[in-house]
Amino acid sequence: MNRTQQYLAHSTGPVEYLIAGEGEPVLCVHGTGVSNEVVVQIEGRLLNEGFQLIVPHRPGYYGTPLRNRKTPQAAAELYAALLDHLGHEKVNAVGTSGGGPSSICFAQMFPEKVKRLVLQCPVAHHWSDPEWMPAPDRWSFPYIKRSWLRQMMFPLYRYLARKNGGNRERWLPRIAGERLSEAQDDLETLSLAKILMAASLDALQHPAGMQNDIDLFCRNAWAEPEKIESPLLLLHDPGDTFVPFCHSRWLHQKCPDAELIELHCAGHLLWSGPEVQKFGDLRRDFLQSD
Repeated sequence: MNRTQQYLAHSTGPVEYLIAGEGEPVLCVHGTGVSNEVVVQIEGRLLNEGFQLIVPHRPGYYGTPLRNRKTPQAAAELYAALLDHLGHEKVNAVGTSGGGPSSICFAQMFPEKVKRLVLQCPVAHHWSDPEWMPAPDRWSFPYIKRSWLRQMMFPLYRYLARKNGGNRERWLPRIAGERLSEAQDDLETLSLAKILMAASLDALQHPAGMQNDIDLFCRNAWAEPEKIESPLLLLHDPGDTFVPFCHSRWLHQKCPDAELIELHCAGHLLWSGPEVQKFGDLRRDFLQSD
């Protein structure tokens, strides 16, 4: 689904964003290696439920240049400025995967702007140990923890991403994790995988955002869960090995009032699999709560 990209002229540089649908606004923060157009495409259920999606490109992605906006806190400030620009005082927010850090920072820094926060298979903890990393990439931990080695490895990451991203037999095991045996024969999951594979390959043509994400994941802690005041719903499939379940479990331990739901979907692909209907129902009910 293509939409006309819009731009906010911010003092630190432009912010590119999409608005889709009508109804109660929801700020949607995209994950690593996808565009805001893909978010609108895969989050069709939210549109059908009467929500309006506001989807900015995070710094480094497409029309939102990285510049000096390399931290999740800087991205959170852009979200707040965008909402002010659009005239929204307080909205629901949904952050997914690699969009977790800036979504968490947005809730921490601007609690007055967040009604409710949904985090979907989020990166919530920095990669201080291999257990926080995607399972297939844990071999690289001794290298990526050193900044200068990490910079040298980015070309290798991009090469492997292109190689795996164009080959479903390589890409699907990474993204489906422990649900691979189910996912590889499910037409809905394969269709979703095709969309996301194409998105990842396209994002590699402009690698600044993806590269900064990896750099960010390796830095010191950004999450201060005690500052999150809004109701929080964590949705995660324990079979996800791309963003391991320990991220949501850790955040739930830090935010005991949050609700953590373990889903049986398609690993990292929450938008398909056996409990996809449950996933959508829980999210809808949470976002529509008074």
